[in-house]
Amino acid sequence: MRGIWYDYGDFKYPNDRHEAYHAYCTAAKQGYARAEYRLGKMYEDVGDMKRALHHYERGVTEQDSASLYV
Repeated sequence: MRGIWYDYGDFKYPNDRHEAYHAYCTAAKQGYARAEYRLGKMYEDVGDMKRALHHYERGVTEQDSASLYV
């Protein structure tokens, strides 16, 4: 959740993509499948499609529904 708060600046958290990235990485390492999708989206936003697809595919492997629609 903390990654989303930083990514969108919710709940009085500053909009900080760097902190969001680290929070998503931590969540992904702990098995949170949606974090893989969020990492893929961050890489896609900066034009790194190779890494984006890697994370989207990991999200699909971990059965994240959002990753299926990319």
